[in-house]
Amino acid sequence: MDRPRAKILAKQEPDQPTLEEIRNSLGGPRISDDELLLRYAVGGAADVNAMREAGSFDDYSTRTRPIVEFVEALTTRKNLGSISIQDPSLSLVMGRAAGLSERPEELSS
Repeated sequence: MDRPRAKILAKQEPDQPTLEEIRNSLGGPRISDDELLLRYAVGGAADVNAMREAGSFDDYSTRTRPIVEFVEALTTRKNLGSISIQDPSLSLVMGRAAGLSERPEELSS
C-alpha cells in the first residue's frame, strides 16, 4: 500500500447496488421478498427453478434403515464406552465424550 494509487483505492468505498437494482436483476418488481431472498441466496432464478424441478430431497437417514436403528440402539446402552463398526467400505468409530476409557478393540473380546 505504499503506492499513491493504492492509497486512493483504499479510501474508496465500493459501489453497492440498491435494493431496486438487485430486485430487477433477480426477477423484477413483482417477486415477493421471500422469493427475492431465495434467489439472492441460491444464485438466481435459474438455480431456484432447477432446485424446484428436482423435487423434494431423499432422506437417507430415516428410522426405516436398519443400520440407523442398530446404531441408535447401541448408543442407548450405558455399558459401552465406544462402538466400532467396520466392513471393507466403511469404518465407523463412536465414543462418549466424557469418561471414555475403553478402546474399540477392547470391546470386541
